[in-house]
Amino acid sequence: MKLINSNILSDTKGITPIDFGRTLIVSTEKKLDYQTVTAAAEILGATASDKVYRKVETFFSGSSRVDSVDVVGETADVLTDGATLKSFLDEVKAKNTDVDTLFIMLDKFDSTLTPALCEWGLANYKFPVYTTTITEDIDTVTALAKSFNSEVIAFDGDENLDARVLGFMTTTVPGYLPWSWRELQGVTVNPRLATDQQKLLAANINFINQERRGLNVLIPGKTTFGEFIKNEWGKANMNDDMHIAVCNLLKSNDPLAHPGADLSAASRIDQAIFSVIIDYAGSDRKFIATWSEEEVTAGKTTRRAGDPKGWARTKTEYMENDIKEGKFVVEWAAMPRGECLRGEIKGLLSFNMDAITAGEE
Repeated sequence: MKLINSNILSDTKGITPIDFGRTLIVSTEKKLDYQTVTAAAEILGATASDKVYRKVETFFSGSSRVDSVDVVGETADVLTDGATLKSFLDEVKAKNTDVDTLFIMLDKFDSTLTPALCEWGLANYKFPVYTTTITEDIDTVTALAKSFNSEVIAFDGDENLDARVLGFMTTTVPGYLPWSWRELQGVTVNPRLATDQQKLLAANINFINQERRGLNVLIPGKTTFGEFIKNEWGKANMNDDMHIAVCNLLKSNDPLAHPGADLSAASRIDQAIFSVIIDYAGSDRKFIATWSEEEVTAGKTTRRAGDPKGWARTKTEYMENDIKEGKFVVEWAAMPRGECLRGEIKGLLSFNMDAITAGEE
């Protein structure tokens, strides 16, 4: 149990702060012992013709930023349906309590096993990842993604696109870069019709598109742009750091008084929490928004330019029994930086000097 309970509210699914760079790839064809590898050739029990081999090979292709990936597997004779897959994953989890992965995927898309993987992953606080190929019916593809309310990371295109993106983006410094608008080596443009690509967007499914002049980029579905990955990781880490900040106060050589009995204690707690917000607004984290000079001049805030858009406030009025029992409450709020995803560029070519000078004002 924990004596300090902390929680951050937002409109996205929360995650626990575990190793961001750990991904588990599950073979549905080969029985493989749980192992951590740095290259496909290191997989004990797999050959170059196996789908899990190619999945891992793709994971490390291009500018991969992680040094290893976890692999495990069972034969198709055992993994006959969703229930057997879930049972297998339960066994894997029970036997490997010393490791924890955040992302999980199968070696291939399967209309029966993939939904089961997603259900198991969400139930175990992981990010399930999968890729549907263009041979799959578009309405079936979008229906699957929508059935999980955009809580899984869904791709459409090359069968190993999921591994390629995770190998590139699961960096050891998570949250610093959004996943959208990334240029990935070795990717091909999604060949679906424009009308079908609109359906992918509507279902928050990620795919590769050519933006301009051969620029192939990852078109963001909801599950890989900042709201889900960058914000969720930042949220989980802020939660953890704030917990640590308060615990450090409580165990310091200058014991913290109860804020209901000594107002100076509230100030110390506020400062500890707000220092975390400041850290996440800095150049290293780039997670929390800051006030601009224009906003300060316009009177939108009493803070200085460059200060984080946020606040921390410790409750100072308590019932007598709360003070006796040492219960206290801290509230805070902060605004994430967000990111640019879609936009318009509007221009005017004109000989009308008034139109030009008006825009310069």
